[in-house]
Amino acid sequence: MHPAPQPMGVSGIRGTVIAATDPIPTPWGILAVKADLAWGNTKGERSKVLVLDTGVDKNHPAIKDRYLKGQNFVADGLPTNDVTDTIGHGTHVAGTILASGDNNGLIGVAPRAGLLMGRVCAQHGCSSISIVQGVNWGINEGVQVMSLSLSGPFATVAERDAFARAEAANIVVVAASGNDSSASVGFPAALTNVFAVGATDITSHRAQFSNYGPELAMVAPGVDVLSSVPQGLGRGSSVINRNLKVPSIEFQGSPIGSIRDTDVVYGGFGSPAELTGVSGKI
Repeated sequence: MHPAPQPMGVSGIRGTVIAATDPIPTPWGILAVKADLAWGNTKGERSKVLVLDTGVDKNHPAIKDRYLKGQNFVADGLPTNDVTDTIGHGTHVAGTILASGDNNGLIGVAPRAGLLMGRVCAQHGCSSISIVQGVNWGINEGVQVMSLSLSGPFATVAERDAFARAEAANIVVVAASGNDSSASVGFPAALTNVFAVGATDITSHRAQFSNYGPELAMVAPGVDVLSSVPQGLGRGSSVINRNLKVPSIEFQGSPIGSIRDTDVVYGGFGSPAELTGVSGKI
């Protein structure tokens, strides 16, 4: 067991809103999978990708020119054509796949592919009914790829049938292996007609949280992924300790401002007891 890090004096921390016009470097994962080497042959032109997730900010500068259509399958009272992303996950996934890269902005793996968004997840998770409806919609729309960055402990009969139909339609379906840090690939990734994708870090090692097992088909960058978020939620942080910049990350909902001459404290796993007395500190 490693001892808890000790507090240290910090000369300044500042949180800022990232403007949509700020130049965005190519995410490390794009280069890690060597997507840039394929762009001379194709950038995904004439391909349609269905993302089944929490929705999307279809007006995001990196996505709006790639967005084709969307459908809401969540029974939460929103219109069927409302794919507004109130969580941010779907927008993040969509940017990783096909952000356009225009105007020095964020670029994805296939920056000329078209996006269809099926909103199948909300605050309380993703229902099997919504997923099946989303898969069937994608089949009818003639997509070439389906991406499901979601995972569960089992697949219903209806889900199994839906993914079998997708396979019969020659659609490539990829899904997350799961984030439980266990040797058990979740569903739908564990199905034989779905490619299970695990996560790696920048050193090409398995991310600690990523599930693995015999059904795992491939791994891809999944740690410290720079991608799009719904407009107005983008944040950046900067921490300087003794004139040296310290790597930092900000939580969604973090306030904008600055703190000087304070301590960095160890917060453990963020339980109320561990966070006692941390106000005003980093």
